[in-house]
Order: sequence, then C-alpha cells, then structure tokens
Amino acid sequence: MASTESSQPKHFLAYKGKFRLFGLTIDDCIKVFFGGNAVVSIVVLTLITYFLFREGAGFFGQNRRNLDIYRRAGLEYVDYIRTQQDDHTALTRYLSDLRLRQLRYLTQERHLSLAEANAKLGPFDDFAEQYGDAIEPIRTIVSDLTEQASAIKTKCGVAEDKLTERQQLPGPDPRDAAGLARGERGIDEADLPGARDCAGHAGSRAAGAAGAFQGT
Repeated sequence: MASTESSQPKHFLAYKGKFRLFGLTIDDCIKVFFGGNAVVSIVVLTLITYFLFREGAGFFGQNRRNLDIYRRAGLEYVDYIRTQQDDHTALTRYLSDLRLRQLRYLTQERHLSLAEANAKLGPFDDFAEQYGDAIEPIRTIVSDLTEQASAIKTKCGVAEDKLTERQQLPGPDPRDAAGLARGERGIDEADLPGARDCAGHAGSRAAGAAGAFQGT
C-alpha cells in the first residue's frame, strides 16, 4: 500500500509541467496536424481524379465522331495528296538553295561575272522551272478537293447538331424517332452526295496528274 501511494506522486510530477491542448500534448497535436493534412490531400487528389475522368470521358466518343466525319468527308484522302505536294515543295526549295550555292561558287571561287554565272546556270534554271510547274495539276486538285471535303464536313456537323437538338426534345413520338433514324442514315446518301464519289473522282484526277508529273 505504501509503495502504491509513493508511486502516484512520482507519476504526477513527471507529467505535471507538459502543455496540453484539449487533453493533447504538443507531440499529439503535431501528429494530428500532419495526419489531417495527409487525409485532406488524399481526399482532394481523389476528387480531382474523379472530376478529370468525368469531364474527359466524353472526349473519346467526340474524338471518334470527329475522326469518322474526317474520313467520310474525304479529308484524309486529300491529306495524302497534300503530302505529295508538300514533298514537292520541299524539293523545290532545295533546288533554289542549290542554285544559290552554285551561284556563289561561280562568282566567288571561279571569279565569274553575274551574267556569266547566270548563263552557266541556264539549263539548271530550265529544269527547276519545269519541275516546279509539274506540281500545278496536283495543287489544283488539292485545292478543289479541299473545298468539297470541307463543305461535306460542314454538312455533317450541321446534321449532327440538328440530330442532337431533336434528341433533346421531351417525349419523342416513336414515329418521329423512326424518321429521325432514317434522317441520320440519310446523311450519307442525301445530305452528303459528294462523299461517295469524292475518292473515285479525286483518284482519277490524281492519276492523270501523277502521269503528267512523271512525264516531266
């Protein structure tokens, strides 16, 4: 009994001078503070991730629809032709740079006059001019097909907007829904008559232009 009474004052004296806030020591307050910050950070990151997935979920469907319209309108085929045009333009720039370097060589290293140097570069100028003009038929085709494909893409966008507006109307009639479905299928046939013939028409014109280009 005496040992128990003597131990209690020692225990009380050991913790008597420590600061407490709501029954918590300084060490406990620090633990609660950092633990609470960690929990808040986890909750905030979870909410950010959730809202990012929620807002970005519709991107994949919209991107697929845009890609479908891009291909159905013929813009993908036009881009293939435009790649050939861009490659030809790059080669034309290279020929211009090559002529400039040759002109500098003739005037600075060979000490020829400007007229003599241009006379020596005459055959090269003729070749570069013929090569530059060879792309004109393809450039015309790209310009015409870009206008046609852009018009088809615009019609697709307008038809899709009208379809969305009709779907948002309250209480659609089943007969209207059937007509709406027919109208959606009609985008390919009635509203977009050029989409079906775009590739064939452009292919024939591109083949003729490519033959003329190779002939040069």
